[in-house]
Amino acid sequence: MRDVAWERSCRVARGYHCLLFDGPGQARALIEQRLPMRPDWEKVVTPVVDVAVKLPGVDPEKIILAGWSFGGFLVVRAAAFEPRATAVIADPGQWDQRDNVISALPLSDDQKADFPNIDPKCLDPMVKWLTGSSGDPMLRWKLLQRGPLVHAVDNLFDYLKELLAF
Repeated sequence: MRDVAWERSCRVARGYHCLLFDGPGQARALIEQRLPMRPDWEKVVTPVVDVAVKLPGVDPEKIILAGWSFGGFLVVRAAAFEPRATAVIADPGQWDQRDNVISALPLSDDQKADFPNIDPKCLDPMVKWLTGSSGDPMLRWKLLQRGPLVHAVDNLFDYLKELLAF
């Protein structure tokens, strides 16, 4: 929550009410409740909006949904199913995970087009590089540790395959 605290404080100073929550695959919901990420984010957001509109001082005609990072992808889907949302902030806006992730993999164009219907061993050189001494530690953390944890899988191929559901 620290990374969005400045956003919240700016909005509160301007008279906005802010309700921040950890959904499946995020922070406490992931660690304490073991709830992995899910693509049907509207099923997460709608109950939160149900609670928010009952809070004092909340104008149900002025509900803004905002999402940062991967939440910038999820919030757009949630808003598509949430008629009470009057505005959406998606930061960054994203179209689909195939374009974001699969297109950047060190695979042939045919393998990228056929993903996930490829041999998982095609990713072995990438995993070897990531886990080796010359591998990028941040990329290693994102692709081999954090991503699989958030999506409740245990390897790079299954993590990438899971992303295609979003």
